[in-house]
Amino acid sequence: TVPSLAGAAPALPPIGRASRVVARFDDPATVEPWRPLDDRVMGGRSRSSAAWSPEAALVFAGELSLEQGGGFASLRAEVVPMDLRGTTGLLLLARGDGRDYRLNLRDRALAQRADEGTQFRATFRAESGGWQRCWLAWSAFAATRRGRLLPGVAPLSLDAIVSVGLMTAFREPGPFRLELRSIEAI
Repeated sequence: TVPSLAGAAPALPPIGRASRVVARFDDPATVEPWRPLDDRVMGGRSRSSAAWSPEAALVFAGELSLEQGGGFASLRAEVVPMDLRGTTGLLLLARGDGRDYRLNLRDRALAQRADEGTQFRATFRAESGGWQRCWLAWSAFAATRRGRLLPGVAPLSLDAIVSVGLMTAFREPGPFRLELRSIEAI
């Protein structure tokens, strides 16, 4: 099951629906745009990195620390604006460590604001073991600023997604590892 912000597991989309690739990690060059952005920007001690796995996956790994007011590690990739209208959400092919992770998106309207801390997020869990599909319906994405929900913000504009990110920030210190083969809009 894939938890949403409300805790209910949304149903996967019907098999056979056409998809649009948001990210696929077929070769090492596909990982280059993904940059760490950890709590070090505010004095924390968490560390993360982006690497490529020969299993055709982005590896988001590191150590989450709560020291000095820290508690988050993330990656972000700026992308050519994508139009995802007509889709119902994102399907991730992932393998993890049993932790919860967040997928973060920024649309053109948010990117034009000076505030880098505002984004739309949805939570998922990737278990250890084999590869699994994690479904994030658009309705699971909520506007946040520096980890706090923002009421009254216009919904995510699917016609111009300009940034995609991954984050772990659930007050669980220690090592973490998430592998991601693909993100597709369905």
